[in-house]
Amino acid sequence: MIGLALLLTLAVEFVYLRDLFGTRMNTVFKLYYQAWVMLALAAAYGLSRLAERATPLALKLPALALTGLLVLGGLYYPLVAIPSKADSFRGQPTLDGLAFLRRYNPADMAAIDWIRAHIAPDAVVVEATGGSYSPEGAGRVSMSTGNPTLLGWDFHEMQWRGKAYGELTAGRPEALDQLYRTARPDELPGLLAKWEIDYVYVGGLERQKYGLGDAALARFDRTMKLVYDVDGVRIYAR
Repeated sequence: MIGLALLLTLAVEFVYLRDLFGTRMNTVFKLYYQAWVMLALAAAYGLSRLAERATPLALKLPALALTGLLVLGGLYYPLVAIPSKADSFRGQPTLDGLAFLRRYNPADMAAIDWIRAHIAPDAVVVEATGGSYSPEGAGRVSMSTGNPTLLGWDFHEMQWRGKAYGELTAGRPEALDQLYRTARPDELPGLLAKWEIDYVYVGGLERQKYGLGDAALARFDRTMKLVYDVDGVRIYAR
């Protein structure tokens, strides 16, 4: 097991799966995960053999002492990392994954709560697309409600779907751009029907990304039903 684990960690120095990043990063992640598990299992077995009564003290004591030092060294990480990741425990502890959104974007959060209460869970709600883990919150509506959308994290889809990305997402970025930016009022019904869109979400991110002003929103007012309008967030129904 030790040999196989070391072989895995050595292999990525020479061979890796080429992805969109063009580096060995993801190959290292995947193979190192397995290597650490095997090394841990092998180490546990090795310690059990070292601790046996029949093991000479000249071998047992130095080995166990070294093991103790390594374990203590490893324990330094959680002692330092936990306060760092918890921001020194200055915030209110919570298991609510949406607490950040409630605090920093209450308008979107109120609209999301309304969607949960008033819109069917299988209704398609379109919102702005964007990059992975984007600070502006691309995909925050579909992520928070579970409602399907036309396209969420576009690069994430490209990253994990590979060559199938073009086929699976064909026309979706263009449809979103057309829907929010360029579609005339008489074109909107056909566009919504083609992509089976039930609701159009217009929040701060959509206004910023697609440059939506009063004139652009008037297109939706003329052809769709405004079902939600609170604190700058609008939701239109087909």
